[in-house]
Amino acid sequence: MYVRQLLLLIICLLFSLSSRGQQLAVKRMALDAGDLSASTQRRLTSDGKPCALLKIQAVDNITGVDGDVAVGDLQRTGTTTWIYVPAGIFGITIATEKNGSVDINFEDYGYDLVNSLCTYAITLVDKRQLVLDEKDNPTDAQKQYQMGLDYELARNGRPKSAAQTKRWMTAAAQQGLPEAMYGLGRYYAREEHDTVTAVQWMERAAEKGDAEIQFRTADLILKYSVKDSLIKQKALSLMEQAARQDYVAAIEGMCNIYDWGLWPTDMDDEKAVYWYEQLSAKGVAEADYRLGWLHAYSSNPKVRNISKARKWYRSAAQKGLNKAKRRLEELKRF
Repeated sequence: MYVRQLLLLIICLLFSLSSRGQQLAVKRMALDAGDLSASTQRRLTSDGKPCALLKIQAVDNITGVDGDVAVGDLQRTGTTTWIYVPAGIFGITIATEKNGSVDINFEDYGYDLVNSLCTYAITLVDKRQLVLDEKDNPTDAQKQYQMGLDYELARNGRPKSAAQTKRWMTAAAQQGLPEAMYGLGRYYAREEHDTVTAVQWMERAAEKGDAEIQFRTADLILKYSVKDSLIKQKALSLMEQAARQDYVAAIEGMCNIYDWGLWPTDMDDEKAVYWYEQLSAKGVAEADYRLGWLHAYSSNPKVRNISKARKWYRSAAQKGLNKAKRRLEELKRF
């Protein structure tokens, strides 16, 4: 009976110690380029090489570092502990007074290793507080973007707020999320009527190569900046990039650009025929109809071809377009 009670007590103690060791988490790790402490107050390893410096701010007292990693004694200033470590290490495990050990893997925060004479700021917080902070102050780019959408669309219990939309779209965009870059550009175009800044963010989004974002960027630029010829050319380039990735909406956009023109000078029947042929290959009956019309009525002799007009009107009619049947009747006069 005594042995069973002793075993149960040991298991409970182990569980308690294990739980305590999981209470702290890294909220932030960042290279502090403006902090020269690692250089001005440098320490050297046993083989004479300069160290990296970790400045760790924690809600608990740091009592030590596991293994033979720390160089010299720990240095405390208020709630911040300075730990000098050899350059090139990938992580560190620190011991705390009340919360057990905390593993810090530098790669998790964007650093493969730490460099000599560089200072890194690390913040440790209670895991429970980190969960609460992450809910209303997310650090993940995708979550920040969704927060921005919540405020833009007044959804998920959040009020419509231009200021909060801008705040969270900016945070996510600065982390390189294409959707957020596009969303921030949309914000500047719609809310601040700043087409220059809007185009800058949209272009950065489109540079990531996603066809849908390229199309949406071009489409929005054309809506808000059509009077600026340089910006219009950028939009045209983005639209074509998306179209050449086989994005159907962009192919249709290219058809409209050259068939109807952003400005009359943009109309180009030869290019319109090319893009309508790409759209026709997607099974779009209206593309066949427009090909028939262009070949029948174009003023460009390289495009006008009654035989081809009949071919495309016939194809459109077979796909159920009655207006194509009427056009076929009209062509009997030719």
